[in-house]
Amino acid sequence: MKKTLLAMTILLFASGISFALPIAGSGQLGSFAGDFTYNSGIITVSLTNTSPVANGGYLTAFAFGLPGSVTGTLDSVPEGFSLLGGSDGSISVRPFKDLDLGASSTKGDWLGGGSPKDGLGVGQTGIFKFSLAGNFSSITEESFSIAGDPWFAVRFRGFEDGGSDKVVPGNPVPEPVSMLLFGTGAVVFGGYIRRQSMKR
Repeated sequence: MKKTLLAMTILLFASGISFALPIAGSGQLGSFAGDFTYNSGIITVSLTNTSPVANGGYLTAFAFGLPGSVTGTLDSVPEGFSLLGGSDGSISVRPFKDLDLGASSTKGDWLGGGSPKDGLGVGQTGIFKFSLAGNFSSITEESFSIAGDPWFAVRFRGFEDGGSDKVVPGNPVPEPVSMLLFGTGAVVFGGYIRRQSMKR
């Protein structure tokens, strides 16, 4: 039984299975929640506009930093969104530091232009997929979140009062499933080491 558990744990970690890195943030008017997943050069970002209904507002753009010297392209997005940044250079998300890659519902512009209603309304979720190019063999999900502060930013426009907002995530909290798998792996590995040392 223990050998089976050990084999399954090793297989899980060696197979390149990725775990979602939760991201969420609240600003003066807007808020969001979602997941950032990276696996073998593919990034998937799921974002939900969790702004208060009374505020209204639309999630119109987001951007994140890239670790190392990689670039990215946008593979699939919700209708109305397009690539932001990528090989075209950095994205100015003032007052925060410049970021590298993202998506926008305003024709590749972070600040705006056009109708904010093309973005994600309150309660709506969008799933965005990117492909990396360059040397990404040593990159993990954590490589993005430790690449700088902030490493991720979201833009909101079209609030009921006519305002806009820029929001960065708080510290990510590991998902329970990720922690359970990690804990199981650690316990099984510890038991295996203990057993081996007792045989000597």
